[in-house]
Amino acid sequence: MNVHPKYPIGMQSFSRLREAGSLYIDKTEFFYKLFSLAKYIFLGRPRRFGKSLFLSTLESYFKGEREYFKGLKVAERETEWIKYPVIHLDMSSAGGAVSGSLRKNFQALLQTCASDYGEDLSAYPGDESFKFGLLIKRLAEKTGQPVAVLIDEYDVPIHGVDPESDIYRENQSMLRELFMQCKSYDAYIKFCMVTGVTRFNQMNLFSGPNNFKDISMDERFATICGFTHEELTAYCREGIEEFASVMNVTTDSILDSLTKYYDGYRFTARDVKVFNPLSVMMSLSDYKLEAYWVSTGLTSVFVSQLMNPTFQLPEITDTWYDSQSLTKIYDMEDPISLMFQSGYLTISEYDRELDMYKMQVPNQEVMRSLTQDLIPAYMGKKEDSQNMQLVQLRLALMRGDVDRLMDILKTILSRIAYHLFPKDSEPLIQKEHYYHTVVYLIFMMLRSNVLCELAGSKGRSDLVAQTDRYVYIFEFKIDNASDGNIAAAFRQIEERGYATRFKYTGRKIYGIAVIFSVEDHDIADWAMREY
Repeated sequence: MNVHPKYPIGMQSFSRLREAGSLYIDKTEFFYKLFSLAKYIFLGRPRRFGKSLFLSTLESYFKGEREYFKGLKVAERETEWIKYPVIHLDMSSAGGAVSGSLRKNFQALLQTCASDYGEDLSAYPGDESFKFGLLIKRLAEKTGQPVAVLIDEYDVPIHGVDPESDIYRENQSMLRELFMQCKSYDAYIKFCMVTGVTRFNQMNLFSGPNNFKDISMDERFATICGFTHEELTAYCREGIEEFASVMNVTTDSILDSLTKYYDGYRFTARDVKVFNPLSVMMSLSDYKLEAYWVSTGLTSVFVSQLMNPTFQLPEITDTWYDSQSLTKIYDMEDPISLMFQSGYLTISEYDRELDMYKMQVPNQEVMRSLTQDLIPAYMGKKEDSQNMQLVQLRLALMRGDVDRLMDILKTILSRIAYHLFPKDSEPLIQKEHYYHTVVYLIFMMLRSNVLCELAGSKGRSDLVAQTDRYVYIFEFKIDNASDGNIAAAFRQIEERGYATRFKYTGRKIYGIAVIFSVEDHDIADWAMREY
């Protein structure tokens, strides 16, 4: 059995990673693209997506640590390896939840950087942000070289704070003062890169002649973070082979599973997708397909929206958005930008003529993270009986036992809290979408291959669930709608040819008509036909 390379799980230091001989997927080709583009760069990507490692790699480059770049693309081009002073600040550890904590913690972070060059900030006049500017000037004069400024996760101090609170305004003011120092001491700065998740209104933080170039949706930097399919197969081949050997399956099977679980992130108009790097490394290390990536606070925001009857998942993925909608400051009334920037939604389509985007949940890992919170939220406190029902439902799905599948589904739906259902005054289409979303989420929790609102040449089926042996085509109707009956549901399945694309897959195809009762908040009737 081949021994796969060490996976640098949780390791964000480039120099330590290289010293340990750990896996490193070379992203140094982007260095010169960045340097030629602008002096001040902003990159937005979801948490734990490789931003910190990229900045650490830049830090080693600017420090002239040539020995760590042997065999990497930047080494083919760089000849001088000039040593520049570096101020690298990781704002994820700066706090900010308590008044005054951001300033106090920031000074400690800054002192750590200053100590590397024998500087003592206590001898500097002014507050924390002013000391930052003076340190830039002092290091440039001391070394004879301009300073590289690298600020990671800049938005952490304001991301988890109530935007209406005094603490939020205090932290925002502190960050604004910080970036104004970059403007004041521009002559002493070689290069500056800032990373974060959300693109807050930049005119409130970054202003003046050194406006930051936001490359978050720039097609040239679509793969600056994350693993492409080509990178995964080239750098992780041994790990994939070992995973396949342990599971006694083919490497193609493992690669297909990794793709379904962890691929699918698309951040720009360019049609190229990337894998979540943390999840891939965890999966190859554990020989498991699990939901490793999650941001609890952001999950709760998404969960609260999905539980709102007016906010339906099929509508999210069937709406066109402009780039401003995806990059603006988010609010609870319209959280699409947060969901995109944080990684819970990603780009599925782009229309260049319209300059508009469509969104989707990127992969099974993200959907599992959501459903693990959603199912208990819908049904109350998580209990063993609930888990058992989901296991039984999965078994029925895998065995083609439609009667058992529908019995268990009815039981699960009956446990949804009454107040979560759409109000009687809501439009029928909204009620139908609500049931559609709930059933979709339940099937995603089962890890089945679910295609929601599957597009066909003559229309869209409501939901398709697929296993290796079976295809289930669901059509949902409401009992008091004009077409809310079994015959109408089957007529739609057959007239629009929903089963046609699966005819030659070698699997059994079941059409299932489901009628939901608005009054009883349950499945009123259902029937099945084999195609």
